Amino acid sequence: PRDDSSALRSLDIYGEKPGGLELCGIFTVYSQEAYDSLSEAQIAEVLEMNTQPYGLGVVAKQLREVYSEVLKRSLSLPEEERLVMYDPHDTNVEICKKVGPYTVRLDARRAGKPKAAPAPKVIVCTPLDPTKFNFTKIKNADERLLRTTLAGQPYDFLTNKFPLCTCHSLLVSQDLVPQQMAPKHLMAIKELLGGSSFYAYFNSWGAAASVNHFHMHVIDERTPLFEFALERAENDVAGMPCFRMAGHPASHFVLPWESVDAAWGLIEGMQKDNVPHNIAFSATHVYIFPRDDS
Repeated sequence: PRDDSSALRSLDIYGEKPGGLELCGIFTVYSQEAYDSLSEAQIAEVLEMNTQPYGLGVVAKQLREVYSEVLKRSLSLPEEERLVMYDPHDTNVEICKKVGPYTVRLDARRAGKPKAAPAPKVIVCTPLDPTKFNFTKIKNADERLLRTTLAGQPYDFLTNKFPLCTCHSLLVSQDLVPQQMAPKHLMAIKELLGGSSFYAYFNSWGAAASVNHFHMHVIDERTPLFEFALERAENDVAGMPCFRMAGHPASHFVLPWESVDAAWGLIEGMQKDNVPHNIAFSATHVYIFPRDDS
């Protein structure tokens, strides 16, 4: 919200609170003196003081601010009371090196993370079982960083107790739906990432997901994946140009958000064919990795 000094300054320059007509570019004054003196710079100042950024990146900005406060508060508490156990990039602890284009980190702090059981071969589109754990059953309501709506759908952001990256949190559907990508979730992540420095990744059931309730990992950090140069792939996807990361050894597809329908067609095909998959997202592209399910 604009502070009182800005409001008074705006009134002092123009004499009235600007409305829709002023935003359309027409300013009406009621004296010759004001008519002669109102300059382009003053008009620009009035417009700037009476509007605010909104839309692209707004939810991401809110998430960053809330997460920073939660991390700061957590680090002041005994470990047993922390929502976030540590800052993943604490320079006093983190040890990392570059191995080619990749980053290898040594972080003994994650040794305290509960170990997941080996994943059995599963059906990618396994229905959600309401008797098992889902994110509506979290015991501490403070784990919920933010409740929001993205692309018209309700989501929560939850803390990640053992973060891997800056602002590492979980985007979780408030609806009880399984760990399956869908067009509505694609539109939600597109809205979240647009105009922000955030990235996201999704693990399907059978590809490292441990809870069968829709969730994605959200981070405020550019990881090595997004440093790879893109080159045109040999084959298109659904008639749309497809790309790949030059020199990246994994089987993958890269599609720009403008081709999100083609990306969804590819993801839907993997669901139907029971191919586990991982998906990474930037503000500009969708990176799809079909997994070997053996």
